[in-house]
Amino acid sequence: MSQSFWYHVWRPCGTLAPLVPFVHISDSHLKLEDVWHHGHWRWDILCTMIPEKVKLDLMLFDPIKQAGDKTEDINHYFRTCQKACQIWISLNLGMTADDSSLDFVSWIRSNLNKNEFLFAAAFWWIWRDRNNDIFHQDDPWSKEKIVHLVKHAARDFSNVVINQKHIIPSSLKYNWEPPPMIVCKVNCDASVFENEQLAGFGCIIRDSMEIWIKGCSVSIPPSSVLCCELHAIWRGLVMA
Repeated sequence: MSQSFWYHVWRPCGTLAPLVPFVHISDSHLKLEDVWHHGHWRWDILCTMIPEKVKLDLMLFDPIKQAGDKTEDINHYFRTCQKACQIWISLNLGMTADDSSLDFVSWIRSNLNKNEFLFAAAFWWIWRDRNNDIFHQDDPWSKEKIVHLVKHAARDFSNVVINQKHIIPSSLKYNWEPPPMIVCKVNCDASVFENEQLAGFGCIIRDSMEIWIKGCSVSIPPSSVLCCELHAIWRGLVMA
């Protein structure tokens, strides 16, 4: 990571300098570690103009992994590993030059504002793919399969939200009230699907600033609605 960003061969395809019109004198001293910082490219510190095609190619490249450092973090899982990058590019989301200068949390917020359903679905299926790579190494998923699953899930999410807007009375919307200062609130809910013989519940704990503290979701043997709701309350109290 201490090599010259422009003049050392830290990429499989050679040095970066020949791919730009010229290296600005203010950038000539930069090292790879100066521009690749905490899992993203810091294009904003450069005075040199890098063509968009070159930037996109670099977004598919992980210098740390190339250098043999096996340390991975959540930013790598969802954003900078080669497969994740290919998925985002296929969805035309999350891989612009502006995105590359954002930290991980800002990147999530920015893209949720652009296309919340597609981004959330992609985030979910990239995580599912990572788990599949670990637990089912003999059955890897292709990029095309994941993109298809993402688009299908995004469409389902959108339809659910649209339908709920017509079903849920306005009096039941947005009625969660935060607890007093230095107090946390536990919310629990259960559902029973008799036809499918399925039941489950979820619990969440938030503080007075509406910040998520802890949560869980569990499938349970189907029973009466009252029994399932009591199970959810019990689990919420245990979790608290």
